[in-house]
Amino acid sequence: MSPEAVTTERVYALLKADIVRGRYPPRTEIVIASIARDHGVSIQPIRDSAQRLVGERLLEPLHGGGFAIPDITEQGLRDLYAWHGQLMRFALQPGKQLLPDSGDLDVTLDEGSGESLAAAATSIFQRIACRSGNRELCRAVEAAGERLHAVRIKEFRHIPNIRQELTSIQRLALRQEQVSLMRAIRAYERRRLKRADLLVEAIGGTLEEAGRSF
Repeated sequence: MSPEAVTTERVYALLKADIVRGRYPPRTEIVIASIARDHGVSIQPIRDSAQRLVGERLLEPLHGGGFAIPDITEQGLRDLYAWHGQLMRFALQPGKQLLPDSGDLDVTLDEGSGESLAAAATSIFQRIACRSGNRELCRAVEAAGERLHAVRIKEFRHIPNIRQELTSIQRLALRQEQVSLMRAIRAYERRRLKRADLLVEAIGGTLEEAGRSF
């Protein structure tokens, strides 16, 4: 791999991590020149990385050039939680045995911060999906988890007992108790749908445009 390609991959990973972790609030314009200065690189690797992140729906292009963090609305967040739930239900189709060798499901769950709980949720759901043996499904759950991650960081302030909830889901997955696991994941989804307005407010999204999807 050429030095330029290595630089672009490094910049892409750093910029993506900042976006996924919620460093930039919704609707924030990404200033290419400023980020290039921060990382000590030229503008082109930042621009190339931003274009890739548009394809992953973590950035959106602006009219006239430039990029911004997509807005988050109540309806958009509901849609994303529902989509994540649909993917998980597909992974747990009745009669389909999860593969035992498709990734360790034993994720350490500390009391920790919102970041640690969000990371644990992302890891648990992705590993469950990957155990289905469907690579496209595995990637789709990963992508949905990346878009949800910044919101998940805020969940612990509005949704009680998240650690216990994730511990239960993890335990049921390890035991291959798929009917009970499906119910637990549905309950996980319902709790968040009920608090979508609070989570949108916490992340800095747009409340008054609840009909818009992001």
